[in-house]
Amino acid sequence: MPYTQVADAPRFIWRGVLLDVGRHFFPLPWVLKLLDLMALYKMNRFHWHLTEDQGWRLEVPSLPRLAEVGSVRGTPPSIIPLPSHNSSSSSATTASQQDDSSQQQQQQQEQMQEDPQQQQQQDADEQAAADAEQQQQQREGTPPADAAAAAAAAASICRRAVPTAAAYHGGYYSSADVAAVVAYAAERGIEVVPEIELPGHCCAALAAYPNLSCTGEVTAVSTHWGIHEDVYCAGNDDVFSFLGSIFDQAAAQFPCRYVHIGGDEVPKARWQACAKCQERMRQEGLANEAELQSWFVRKVSGMLAARGRQLIGWDEILEGGLAEGATVMSWRGNVGGIIAAKSGHDVIMTPTSHCYFDYRQAPSACEPGAWYACLPLHVVYQYDPIPSPWPDAAAAAPAAAAGGDEAAVHAAGDCGGGSSEAMQLESREESVWTPVAVKDWGRFSSRLQQHLPLLQQMGYKYRPLS
Repeated sequence: MPYTQVADAPRFIWRGVLLDVGRHFFPLPWVLKLLDLMALYKMNRFHWHLTEDQGWRLEVPSLPRLAEVGSVRGTPPSIIPLPSHNSSSSSATTASQQDDSSQQQQQQQEQMQEDPQQQQQQDADEQAAADAEQQQQQREGTPPADAAAAAAAAASICRRAVPTAAAYHGGYYSSADVAAVVAYAAERGIEVVPEIELPGHCCAALAAYPNLSCTGEVTAVSTHWGIHEDVYCAGNDDVFSFLGSIFDQAAAQFPCRYVHIGGDEVPKARWQACAKCQERMRQEGLANEAELQSWFVRKVSGMLAARGRQLIGWDEILEGGLAEGATVMSWRGNVGGIIAAKSGHDVIMTPTSHCYFDYRQAPSACEPGAWYACLPLHVVYQYDPIPSPWPDAAAAAPAAAAGGDEAAVHAAGDCGGGSSEAMQLESREESVWTPVAVKDWGRFSSRLQQHLPLLQQMGYKYRPLS
């Protein structure tokens, strides 16, 4: 505008959004649409949670089984008839019918020659199946290599209808897919931060390469949620060679200087029973398995530093001692962030109490989102990444200089993409951009109401405010 100067600046450097594609694979167009929404709200870090117990989503050409095995869970369904235009008459066949004798096939052909309408119906069904398979490939990017192409349409229907870990589910992002996301994000001022989970939350990788576990007995990608006892074997040098190959791929594909390594929810039972892990503890002079986890994270931090990258981890990486230069992402409340900041480490606040957008926004049973938690919009708006009062005034400076906060969209139990993230992101944007002194819930609510038609015009779903 002429004769107008706008003075504006964010409170925090890091204004992030996490998308968990490990538990449920999100197609490439959906990811790009999320980046558009982030750009609208001036969010500048896309935290791409690419690996989990329930799925590995990053192609690593030097480790092909990660995509071939680790990207798929459950059993592919048999080929089933697609719904015909006339449900009372369909000539689609099942997999078992396809194996019948050639005599039966000949009889069917003769019947269709006598009944042209039946032939037209079969042609329509075959075209519908081909269209469904093509649409799935467009939606989901690169399909898993070992999934039966003929079952693609049926599998897609299954995944939409049964959002559980046990349902057949698969997909990964090829190198071309990753390049497209990184470029699309860069055009919108967004950096892409990959998350490669370790030493836990790695059953999908262990299913592809069982020798990297303590037992060697992980043979399938997990089909249930929760915390899993199987983790990378800390006493096995092959694990670090394996991770080195993955970090090489990540460094080549993601220009961002940060790599998130997870580090959360690591049970110690396998390490306690593993001779190799116990020997590692003796060699390194470690008193317990918590120190072994810290040793593991420190070693990984050094591997990333050698590749010009800096480690971020969930607040569990504090256990046993924090790696030099590590950034802590505090999700179990504010305490982990406070401890890390007082130690001079950068902090990104993402407590479940205010930043987990897969939670329901109201207590109603009909509300979409995780059944076990509720996060109303006004609670999201109220959160300040710098806790007040700060327990130690002398440590306030490093906290203020920390990255900021991050909104998290995990995908356990709800793979539909949610219906309310747009409004929640706008609420978080206000908290990481606007000074606390000028925030006002009433004014924000009024502005949000006026903003909803834009979201509708752009094709985003949102929850009614009332």
